[in-house]
Amino acid sequence: MRRRRSMTSPRAATLSLLILLCGTAARADAAEDADLAAQDGRCAVFWPKLEALAQSGEGAAQVAVSKAYEEGVCVDEDPAAAAEWLRRAIASYRVAAGKGDVAAQLALGEMYVDGRGVEKDEHQAFRWFLMAAERDNAVAQVRVGYRYANGAGVAKDPRQAVAWYRKAAEQGNGTGQFNLGLAYLDGDGVDADEPQAIAWLSKAADQGDVDAQLVLGHTYAHHDVSDVAAQRQGVAWYRMAAAQGDCCEAQHNLGWHYMNGVGVDKDEREGAAWIRKAAEGGDDKAQGELGNLYTAGRGVDKDEGQAFAWYSKAAAQGNLAATVDAALMLEHGQGVPADKARAVALFRQAADKGDAFAQNNLASMIAHGEGTAPDSQAALALYRKAAEHGLAAAQYNLGRAYASGAGVARDDREAAAWYAKSALQGDTYAQNALGLMYENGRGVPKDERQAFDWYMKAAEQGDPTAQRHVGTLLAEGRGVERDEARAVAWYRKSAAQGDAAGETSLAAMLYDGRGAARDVEGARALFLKAAAQGNADARDSLARLDSK
Repeated sequence: MRRRRSMTSPRAATLSLLILLCGTAARADAAEDADLAAQDGRCAVFWPKLEALAQSGEGAAQVAVSKAYEEGVCVDEDPAAAAEWLRRAIASYRVAAGKGDVAAQLALGEMYVDGRGVEKDEHQAFRWFLMAAERDNAVAQVRVGYRYANGAGVAKDPRQAVAWYRKAAEQGNGTGQFNLGLAYLDGDGVDADEPQAIAWLSKAADQGDVDAQLVLGHTYAHHDVSDVAAQRQGVAWYRMAAAQGDCCEAQHNLGWHYMNGVGVDKDEREGAAWIRKAAEGGDDKAQGELGNLYTAGRGVDKDEGQAFAWYSKAAAQGNLAATVDAALMLEHGQGVPADKARAVALFRQAADKGDAFAQNNLASMIAHGEGTAPDSQAALALYRKAAEHGLAAAQYNLGRAYASGAGVARDDREAAAWYAKSALQGDTYAQNALGLMYENGRGVPKDERQAFDWYMKAAEQGDPTAQRHVGTLLAEGRGVERDEARAVAWYRKSAAQGDAAGETSLAAMLYDGRGAARDVEGARALFLKAAAQGNADARDSLARLDSK
């Protein structure tokens, strides 16, 4: 559910309020400090007028005088005077509110919400807001709706919330229109109705409400990417929000649309430019994404140094994905000198916050003593955390620890169980390992057909070790009908990826003319390649060839 908005509380901008009360044109949101006031002489002009209004019993002026004494604007700070003027303001508001003054009722409601001059009391706040709302004040109607929506000072009642939002919205109140639109979008207090949601959000958006423009952008963008008209509408609303200086969601989303050519012609340079705007505005997700763009060279020239810099900015804001990316670059010396100790520190930051990928990588570094002292039991604990989160790589690593007895008593059954969890997620290392367990009957009953099936799953994903295993079982007719031609085909796939054992197996088949025409020279060339990689079987085969 999206978050509804209450109206923004009036700013206690003492000098601005003073100017407004005295009839001088000024922006209501122009919060100016005492130094500025002293520089242009406005305190000398307006302070006496504000004091006179306050002395006459004008509640808003009394609040302004209280704030002036509290903050030292136009006068020296004086907490006692601030408290006294606030007490007088509350008394004035109570008198006016009792006579039906809507502004005073609203002001009292705000004071009870904030606990300013009175004890904080949501029930009293609701009471005063309701009085003003029943006199058709749109701001108060939004306040009442918000409290019904959130159960603040009154029992939660989404339908009542919608009713009050509607009253405000029909008077043209932008926040009421926004909240009513969200209610229709989420089906909260009213039946979900996207066209109605769009209609009310559009009214708010047309008044310049950036939040409404963003929600409209999301609403259209969440349509299927094939719905070109909807995607273009989404882009248009994002662009409108971005043009008003929204930072940084609209900019980031515009960047995504340009990067992927959804709702606009694909233009990675333009997409990267929008993502950069969001990143420079401090959006951690955009900073992490900009790091990805520099890593891949998409929309920008590839620059791993820049990638690391942006990942680091995002990481400093607590972005876990960027923290992990920065750690990986430090671990491997990409874009920055390798610093395994710093990599460990960053992985640990993300791991402590529950990031499974960081837990797995940190475990690997601890297991191998990289950047920190080796500790097989600490590594095992981290592998387990990540594995229990469902990370396939960690499940494989935990299985391997049980298979080898690293940090835990060796347990082939437990190893096979974790390999199976990982293998079912498509991890080729685990599929190979599980195939080997079935082939040798370790931790599971020996079953060469199961072994072949698991090897095949990994082989079909391009894993050269699994391709060699498939070739071997086909060549020997174990777990599957013997088929030397298919065996040679799989050995070729393995050898083409530089697998030395695959090259050796293929060479043996070619030398003997099994599954393919005999090719002594081709076999010799493959034995030489494998021997150059240190394969002992290939060296022995070459020696036998040379002795003939």
